[in-house]
Amino acid sequence: MGLVKAKNLSTMLREITPDTDLCQFANNRSSAHSEANIDSSQSVHLWISQLSSASAAQTAIELYRSLPQIINLDIDPQSKLSTLEILYPEIIQCTEQLLSNQLTQDTAKAVSLGQALIRYAYEGYKSLAYQFSLRLNSLERTNSLEQTNSLEPVNSPELLTDTEQTIGRCLFRSFQLLGQIQFNSLSHYLARPSNFWRDLHTLYSVACTMGIEQDNLSKRVDPRSSIHTVYIKLLLINCTRPNHFSNYELKFFFNELDFWSSLAELETGSTGGLFVIDTASNLGPVYADNATASSDNLVLDTFNLVKFLNSSLTERANHNVFSDRISRRVVKDLVRQWGEKILRQETHIKDKAKVNIACGITSTLCMLAKTNSFENFLKLCGQSAIAQPAVSYSQTSNDIWHSGAANISPQRTPPSDPISYAEIQRRQAKLKLVTGLRINTSLNGACIELVEEQPEMLPGKPIALGAKGTQRWAAGIVRWKQITPSLSTLCDIQFPAKYCIPAAIRGFRRSQNSDRQFMQAIIFTRQKDLSEQTSLICPPLRYTKGPKFNYSRPTTSTPQLCLKNWKPPSISLTSK
Repeated sequence: MGLVKAKNLSTMLREITPDTDLCQFANNRSSAHSEANIDSSQSVHLWISQLSSASAAQTAIELYRSLPQIINLDIDPQSKLSTLEILYPEIIQCTEQLLSNQLTQDTAKAVSLGQALIRYAYEGYKSLAYQFSLRLNSLERTNSLEQTNSLEPVNSPELLTDTEQTIGRCLFRSFQLLGQIQFNSLSHYLARPSNFWRDLHTLYSVACTMGIEQDNLSKRVDPRSSIHTVYIKLLLINCTRPNHFSNYELKFFFNELDFWSSLAELETGSTGGLFVIDTASNLGPVYADNATASSDNLVLDTFNLVKFLNSSLTERANHNVFSDRISRRVVKDLVRQWGEKILRQETHIKDKAKVNIACGITSTLCMLAKTNSFENFLKLCGQSAIAQPAVSYSQTSNDIWHSGAANISPQRTPPSDPISYAEIQRRQAKLKLVTGLRINTSLNGACIELVEEQPEMLPGKPIALGAKGTQRWAAGIVRWKQITPSLSTLCDIQFPAKYCIPAAIRGFRRSQNSDRQFMQAIIFTRQKDLSEQTSLICPPLRYTKGPKFNYSRPTTSTPQLCLKNWKPPSISLTSK
C-alpha cells in the first residue's frame, strides 16, 4: 500500500461527512434519555455486559440512544474505532432480530429501528475515515517539513502505513454497512438514504485513490472480501428487479453475489458494457445507451457473469446446482436482466379507478361465471357434483353394563324406521371481495394498491378483477407484491390472455364406475373457440404421462383434453 496525497483524500471524504447539526441534534436528544457513560473500550465492554440480560428490543433501544453519543465523542479516533468494533456484532445481531419479520403495521417500528441502527453505525465509520485522513494529512505535513529542514523525519513510514490501513478498515466497514442498508431497503421496502449512491461512489473513489480497493480487508481469509467486490455487488443488485423475487430468493442471490461479483468487471469509459455508472452523480447504474459521455463514467461489464450462469444452467453436471437453494427460473431471469437491455413493451396508462378483487381460483371462477358457488356452476354446465353418502357413527360397549372397551361402528337407519331424515345442507361461505385502487393499467396487466393488508394476495395467486360499477370481470395472476413506506400494499396483476373462460375438469372416465370429482379450472385463450393453444389453471394435479381430462363450461358439451406440457402455474392443453 503506497502513500497517497492525504490532502486530496481528506477533501474527498469531507464531502460525505455526516451533517454536524443533525448529529448534534441526535446526540442531544439521546443523551437526555441515555444513562450510558461510554468514553473508552473498557466502558463499552462494561456497558455491553450489563445489557446481556436485557431483551433484544431493549438492547436495540439502548444502542439507538447511545450511538449518536459515541459517534460525537471527543476522544482519540483509535479509541473510538475500538469502541465501534466492539459494538458492531451487537448492532448486526439486533438488526437481524428486528428485521426478521416482514414490514407490517405491527412491525413498522421494529423495522425502522433496525435500519436506524445500521445507518448510525455507518455514519460512525464514515466519520472515522475522515478523522484518520486528517491525521494522515498531519503526519505527511510534519514529515515534509522535517525533510525540508534536512532533519530526520519524526514519523516513520510504518506509522503512516498503519494509518492508511486503519482508513481502509473503516472504508470496508462502511461498504459492508451500505450493503446491509441496501438489502434491508429491498427486503422490507424501505427508502434508501437520499445520498446512498453519492456516498458509495465517493468511498470507492477514495479506496481507488489509496490503491486498496482490491485488498482483502476483512478478518476472515477470503479473497472475495474487498471493497471492489462489494461495490460491484451493490451495482449488480441495482441492475435487477428485486421486487419480482421472494425474500428467500432475494437473500440467496444477495449472498451468492459475494462470488458472482468477482466475475463482473469495471472499466473506465462509456462503452464496452451493458451498464454505465456516473461516479460524479447520485445515481446507480443505467443502460450504456442512455448514459451521457463523461470522464467520471465507469463501465460495468457483465459478459463473463452471464456466461458463467448460462453454463451452470446448461451443463449436465450442474443440472441441480441451484435446486436446493433457488429455482432455475430466478437464475434465468437474472441472466436476462444482466445480459440484455430490457425495454417496456407496453404503455402504462395512469388510472385511479376503484376495483374489486376476488382472490383464489374458486372465487375467480364464480366471478367469471356470475354465480356464488362451484356447485351452482356445475348445475349451469348440466353436471352434478359426486357426493358420497354421509355415514354416522355410534359408540357401543362390549357388555351390557357399558364397562368394557368401546367399539366404534357405522350406524345406519333401520329399513323399518318410519322417520325420514332430511340431509343437512352445507352453508356456503359468502365470497369475499377486496377493494383496491388501480394505479395504472396496460394491455396485459395492471398495478393495484390495497389500503389494507391482504395476506392471501401472494405472487402466483389467481385473482378476478373488476372495476366498480361494471359487470365485467377479468382473470389474472399476481406477479409481485410489495409494501410501500406508507404501509400500503402494491400488487402487479398479469392478464395471461385476451379471453378467460371458467370451466370444470375431471379425470378421463376409463370405466363405468370411475367417475371422479370435478375441480375448478380457468382456461386462458386467444380465441374463444379454443382453436389456438391455450393455458389452463387448476388445483395441483398428480403427474402422469399424457393424462386426459373432460371439461365442462356452461355453453359447450364436454370435449376431451390431453395435457401436452406440464409447467406450473399453468399447463398448456389442446382440445382433441
